[in-house]
Amino acid sequence: MNGTLLDNLDPRRSFPYVMSTHKQPFHSKSRTIADPWLLELMPEAFLEMSPVDAKRLGVSDGDLVKVSSSTFPKGGTGWVRVMAGVRPGVVTYADAFGHWQYGSGTRVVNGKRFEGDNLRNAPFHLLQATRLDPSLAAGPGWTIACEDPIGGGVAYFGTRVTVEKV
Repeated sequence: MNGTLLDNLDPRRSFPYVMSTHKQPFHSKSRTIADPWLLELMPEAFLEMSPVDAKRLGVSDGDLVKVSSSTFPKGGTGWVRVMAGVRPGVVTYADAFGHWQYGSGTRVVNGKRFEGDNLRNAPFHLLQATRLDPSLAAGPGWTIACEDPIGGGVAYFGTRVTVEKV
């Protein structure tokens, strides 16, 4: 970043929720989506939110919502799970469903067709909603996510989003 505060780019009044990720005890890495037994336990991720926020939005467990950020206005849709342990103002999702390409689609390589397993498609993953760094944009819209100043990785926990019932 060039020093611009994220609150100036994504004001709270326009993006009232902070998006976070977490790990499930049995789906802990993006590769676990390839395990059919784990998919039986949890076939897809949910957007988890506090009861306070769910009430404010008029959503309940199993309702479909759309989550959008300033750099991903198209948004992604997923099911809500209301969790008392989630802080009001925060929404979170399990990060283990991160491979859209990991054996999930049909591909042709050197003329040979490989059939994928559609169960591996991540129906709800919000990585694309992570705040992108406008000061590092290059080419036709390509850029990178904001960087965590301490760890140096993707700043997963600072993206401000909107949530609306679908």
